[in-house]
Amino acid sequence: MVQLGSRLLRGRGGHVVIRFALGGCTNRPFFRIVAANSRRARDGKYLEQLGCLDPLPNAHGEKVAGLNLERLRYWLGCGAQLSRPAEKLLGRPGAGAGLGAGGPGSLPLSPRLTGQGWRGSCRSIQ
Repeated sequence: MVQLGSRLLRGRGGHVVIRFALGGCTNRPFFRIVAANSRRARDGKYLEQLGCLDPLPNAHGEKVAGLNLERLRYWLGCGAQLSRPAEKLLGRPGAGAGLGAGGPGSLPLSPRLTGQGWRGSCRSIQ
């Protein structure tokens, strides 16, 4: 497999990190989950959008999150690192040790994402 993440950043320094990019407006935050160069600004240019998170509860009292798990696994396989908030969302503390407790290719999700029946998903993910 071609390590695209490292090839994109060759000669530019930094590494690929999966983190939140803040969107929305005052008192109404909205986060994009993105793969970006570690040297870029938090809300700056990113390599790919992997998902979204609406941290405020909706009418049903649920927080909405959408993730493209296939692309997330790809970037983790390319050596991307998770930021601490992204680790917390995915339920993977100390994610630098590998791809999860279940071995290569596994991605345990936080019980908050799977156990509470999160309603909807991010429609702009492609």
